[in-house]
Amino acid sequence: MPPTQQDRSTIEGVIRASHLPFAGRVRSEGPPAALGPSATQSFALLIHELWTNALKHGALSQPDGEVKVDWRIERERLIFEWREQAGWPMAAELPARRG
Repeated sequence: MPPTQQDRSTIEGVIRASHLPFAGRVRSEGPPAALGPSATQSFALLIHELWTNALKHGALSQPDGEVKVDWRIERERLIFEWREQAGWPMAAELPARRG
């Protein structure tokens, strides 16, 4: 179910609204956390950039890739974790040549 306008003013609402095209490949979990208008806009831009990178270069560029998004509040700070699984493999070593 798509989030309502009021839902979009929360961390969960922004994440849920932005990952609708990737449903089934995204898991998100965290406590309710409201965002002000300015924070909602900034957070939405950040999430959009992460989705774009995951789609172009990361886990969502592979058919079996998944994204897990978790957040929590500790001492009045937001701890946000973005994890991608089954994307492109990381290089084990640095390139032999520098450019």
